[in-house]
Amino acid sequence: MEWPMPWTEWGAEDVWVPNAADGVWWVLVIWALMVLGVLLLMLLVVDPTLKRRRFVCLEAGREVEVEFEERGLAGLRRAVAVRSCSVFEPPSAVECRRACLSRDVRLQLPLSLVPSHEGRTP
Repeated sequence: MEWPMPWTEWGAEDVWVPNAADGVWWVLVIWALMVLGVLLLMLLVVDPTLKRRRFVCLEAGREVEVEFEERGLAGLRRAVAVRSCSVFEPPSAVECRRACLSRDVRLQLPLSLVPSHEGRTP
């Protein structure tokens, strides 16, 4: 036994978009949704983040811990502001030239100089 299947042929009157104005409207709606999606994605990707770094500050002449505000696309972020630095009291009162914003100026500590927490008792 076979199931009855109606046969229909599409005619010009059955087309979903009856005129050009409706077609243009749908194109504009789809375009607006795509633009909105791209803007939301950029807000998520380019959103500023805070990163802590430890390095030797040439100006202070010692090891410092600095909290940077970084902006940019993921993987291409760069420091744009210093939020806090362990040299100053309070740390948020940063009063230097902020040369550490340049990645080339910061000297990374070798692992032998990073303080170890092994063997310490609280």
